Amino acid sequence: MSPSVTTFLGWAPSELVGTATTQLIHPDDLTALFEGRSQALTSDAATLELRIRSRSGRFRHFRCFGGPLTNAGGEVVGTIGGWRCIDEEVEGREALARTAARLRHLLDSMSDPYVALEAVYDPNGTVTEFVATHSNPAANQFVAGSASGITDAKAREGNAAMRNWFVPVATEVLKSGTSRSIRGLSGAEIGRDPEHFFDVTIDPIDDTSVGVRWSDTSAFVREAAEAEQRAHDRVLELERDRIASDLHDGVIQKVLSTGMTLSALAFDLPEPLRARVIRIVDDQAELSRQLRGTIFSLARPDLDLHSPSRLVDRTAREATMHLEIDVSSSVDGPLDDIADKRLLQHMLFALREMILNVVRHAQANSVKIGVVVSDDRLTVIVDDDGVGPDSTNPHDRLGHGLTNLDQRARQLGGSFHLSALSRGGSRAEWSVPLHEGSAAAPPSA
Repeated sequence: MSPSVTTFLGWAPSELVGTATTQLIHPDDLTALFEGRSQALTSDAATLELRIRSRSGRFRHFRCFGGPLTNAGGEVVGTIGGWRCIDEEVEGREALARTAARLRHLLDSMSDPYVALEAVYDPNGTVTEFVATHSNPAANQFVAGSASGITDAKAREGNAAMRNWFVPVATEVLKSGTSRSIRGLSGAEIGRDPEHFFDVTIDPIDDTSVGVRWSDTSAFVREAAEAEQRAHDRVLELERDRIASDLHDGVIQKVLSTGMTLSALAFDLPEPLRARVIRIVDDQAELSRQLRGTIFSLARPDLDLHSPSRLVDRTAREATMHLEIDVSSSVDGPLDDIADKRLLQHMLFALREMILNVVRHAQANSVKIGVVVSDDRLTVIVDDDGVGPDSTNPHDRLGHGLTNLDQRARQLGGSFHLSALSRGGSRAEWSVPLHEGSAAAPPSA
């Protein structure tokens, strides 16, 4: 026993000579001791870590080296070995393990998927692949659809969509040591639903590994797109309002004034010039009617300033004012409690198109509008007292108007029908479902 035993364990060498080894070794390490001793007696060397009791009763960590002890005849008569105190090494390993456990807990508790990948190099030192070394449950669920790990999965084998961009980008992150974020990545580029979008960040971990985290930002992308669309629509609204105002305050007034002037002059003109001027006056009256229809179609409903029921009423009044036709309207059900503004905009545009179709094609004197809101549907009914639909080919009679109404309804999962009324005239019915996000709430108190 060397004197250094006193330095590390507090025992004097004389106190240990003759002491059974098993009395000094931690009970949990005895199996390792016996296995190491057997190895040392039968081979050149054995290495193991043991906890050895000091004179104070404290156990210290040692790395022990042992080999066979032979006599002059080469017979193994025991073992000879040395030891080195590794308390600091063990303490460092345990601290590192605790840190790793905490980090793993943090990663595993992340709601966003995370994967650590290690680079694979070819003989020339070029990165050819990345292999997963760790993944959290969110990543496992995202990639594999279960809680099982995706360790050893290869990036290029994941899906074809990632092969073209991931390895080059991750390699550049390794070389530069700088994180790279890709915003608004289409789901198609990572083998997912093209309607979804993701933010992906690749971080360098060390010289050979990167960490990848991503999050589904589809809602934010859609909100941004909708905000951009709203801004575009608002610009369009302003331009439409400007054109409608210019037509109403300028062009149509000049047409009316010219028609009145020609009408007055016609009485002083001889035939057949008088008849020709009267035809011009009639043409200008028709032009005025068409301009009024254009002005009526340009005005856009503003749901931020007015309730849906008020806009239905205003649409009826505008038809009376601009199109010179008698229109009445009624609302049955909680129209103002529908939260889906997009659905309401479609409904108001459909209503306007239905009225314009009556004016253009039905030769009607009056129109009756009914808007009905039930538990699961929104329906607009427009009845007129005109000539009624062409039973042989109603599509040709209504032209593009009917097609627009049918497409708008189908876009929302609904339908459009045009039919003849028994008393004469026609009924146009435009109906769409109220989905969960658009359903009318209970009437406000």
